[in-house]
Amino acid sequence: MELATVIKRYAADFVVQHNPNVYQLNVLNALQLCRTAPLGGHKDRCDSCGTEQFSYISCGNRHCPKCQIARQMLWAEDRMRDSLNVKHFHIVFTVPDELNAVCLADSRHFYESLFACAKETLSTFGYSHYSVETGAICVLHTWGQNLSLHPHLHCIVPAAGLIPMGRIKAIGNDGKYLYPVRQLSVVFRGKLLEALKRNLKKKNRLPEFQSVIETCYAKSWVVYSEPSLGNANQKLMTLTGVEFLRRFCMHILPKRFVKIRYFGILTSVYRKQVESLKTKPDIVQHTETRKQRIVRLTGFDPCKCPHCNTGNMQTIKTLPPIRSPVDVLLYHIINLSH
Repeated sequence: MELATVIKRYAADFVVQHNPNVYQLNVLNALQLCRTAPLGGHKDRCDSCGTEQFSYISCGNRHCPKCQIARQMLWAEDRMRDSLNVKHFHIVFTVPDELNAVCLADSRHFYESLFACAKETLSTFGYSHYSVETGAICVLHTWGQNLSLHPHLHCIVPAAGLIPMGRIKAIGNDGKYLYPVRQLSVVFRGKLLEALKRNLKKKNRLPEFQSVIETCYAKSWVVYSEPSLGNANQKLMTLTGVEFLRRFCMHILPKRFVKIRYFGILTSVYRKQVESLKTKPDIVQHTETRKQRIVRLTGFDPCKCPHCNTGNMQTIKTLPPIRSPVDVLLYHIINLSH
């Protein structure tokens, strides 16, 4: 059972019941067509045993679980290679569940505000506690358990900063903690709620969410520093196909929205200043191709014959893309016409 199977089986009912927007439908359509004949591909033959098979093109959509595994592993290795040779802290900015309604009303602004306020909070504490320009890699996550909406920001913050004179300075209290998390929580809460209020007021929707904003001001927010990863064993939950797609679509990011961002000393602007803190490069010059890196990181070689595991698959025929026989966007148009 793959995500594409769920989309093909339940997309029509999902569209009728929840009326998703066109962009969400385009994403679902791309995911259901990933590595199938409509996208085209090629026919391959093993140069050892003669086994033949068809391989189809990937959709490349950033929401596709089949397309993103290799990219994630390459990105993680690149970040490890480029990381500064200092201790790093993992800080997570979370928001109360009450703000989910505000997020769904304007997800782009909500996520932009999440990034901006986390950056401002970390920058403020860098200057107030250590008098340095700090930095971070920030990654947006929207998932909670069982596909629930839980927007939060993971920040990898190096224990180093740039003083006004241009010199790198180590920060942190003996490497045990970077900033007091209770103070981080209070400052972040104030910045984010103020940003959300301004946007709601601008769109004449503040009265609609006034009680939510007031509730969130009264609550204690939590910013985690070096949280445990928890137990991988989660409780199972049964969902209908339509409900699964509804929850999945809550996590489709706005078009062209950047979910991984860098700021401060981790941006290219400060590359020369922080070069001395980077891990020394290996003596051996790496000349791997992207394909070779993927094989090394994943342990899977798509060119190897799956039958004999010794020969290599050679392309003997190119298959052009064909029109999709099942298009969830078509379902949407048909339903709107009725």
